[in-house]
Amino acid sequence: MAFPYPKELVRGNPKRPLVLIAGGIGLTPLLSIVSYLHHRKKAGLQISGDPDPSHVWFIHQAVDLTGLVFKDKLKAMRNDMPELITCYWTVTGHHSRPDSNAEIKPVSAAKDHPVDTEVNTGPITKATINTLGIPIHESVYYICGPLGMIQSLQNMLT
Repeated sequence: MAFPYPKELVRGNPKRPLVLIAGGIGLTPLLSIVSYLHHRKKAGLQISGDPDPSHVWFIHQAVDLTGLVFKDKLKAMRNDMPELITCYWTVTGHHSRPDSNAEIKPVSAAKDHPVDTEVNTGPITKATINTLGIPIHESVYYICGPLGMIQSLQNMLT
């Protein structure tokens, strides 16, 4: 593959907003996309055929705080380029399930993981997308994570 991201990202209008939604360790392939875009923008590189999204939303859902790996790296990129990158973190307290009535157990901070004011609770919903100001129908989405989460998001976004 010639690109460090899916080739489909360059199809159509390359200025479309990009929404990367990760569940658990599913953030790994999506992290490479946002890292590449951040590096390219920071270095002022313009590579022919590269995507140039108007904005990147990185949404990471995990069972608990320990599942929000690479949060510091994402925060650093966001803080470096807030005009390009918005991050949203949430913990559900349970593994994702395809049914939308799954019980959400309370999430409490562990002794070695104090309360993080940037972390939300509950699954990603349409209200989450709307609150973040994501243009639902104009955006390009990449979703990587557990099957139940992917199915739920696909139903919600279509």
